[in-house]
Amino acid sequence: MTLVRGKLGFTDPRSFSLIGYRHGGHGYALFRGFPSPAEIEDSHSDSEFRLLDICFRNIERISCWAGVGPVHLRHPTDDEKATIQARIGPTHNTNVYLLKPDSIEEYVLASAVYWAEYDLALTAPSPLVAEDEEGRTAHSPVGQPVQFVDQPWTPYSLFNSTGTTTA
Repeated sequence: MTLVRGKLGFTDPRSFSLIGYRHGGHGYALFRGFPSPAEIEDSHSDSEFRLLDICFRNIERISCWAGVGPVHLRHPTDDEKATIQARIGPTHNTNVYLLKPDSIEEYVLASAVYWAEYDLALTAPSPLVAEDEEGRTAHSPVGQPVQFVDQPWTPYSLFNSTGTTTA
């Protein structure tokens, strides 16, 4: 799996839902951006769709509904981060990722976030959380390689020098 450092501050109009979650060591939260209901209705039942998967790795906290809607993925401003920390306590050794442009109510605390677009069936597993090499390589990202952000704080690399996941 090829990785490139991405940039936050992007918006995606698809309707996102939390579709996968694992807490504890190497925990993650996986959100998937789905096509519109009209696109789904106009397709065949076994169709593949252009989906955007967003995977937060080594999560500490999630604050959002299972159905998020459109996403604007960003880091908080200093004032927003201070407000969040006043509510939940210090966020040392982790990153705060906000999911909406003008709100601090929907966020994920995690060490890193990865995202990529794939042509997949709606219920297909995400290559971003595949446990084995075959699952990670069965579907290649469309357009760009997998992008990630792990700044301002980087605990360790989630991928080894060969570009494959260690999680």
